[in-house]
Amino acid sequence: MDPKWTIKLRVQSTSEISLAIRRGLEGKVVFVLVAGTLEPGEYEYIWDGLDASGQSLSPGSYFLTLTADEASESVLMFHY
Repeated sequence: MDPKWTIKLRVQSTSEISLAIRRGLEGKVVFVLVAGTLEPGEYEYIWDGLDASGQSLSPGSYFLTLTADEASESVLMFHY
């Protein structure tokens, strides 16, 4: 099974954005989808369950963390 997540993001105004996958409760970043300045618009990113070095991650709970300027929000994801 090759799970893939499609993450859609709408940016309202030019912002410093970070969109990262973090492992479990300790919050270690395992993959960064985007980090930098984004202009207003709609964006789509795909995470295929691999870490930054291209290795398959073990099943478990992960957090998708969006940081925009000074605000941050996380969503729990389950990787099988």
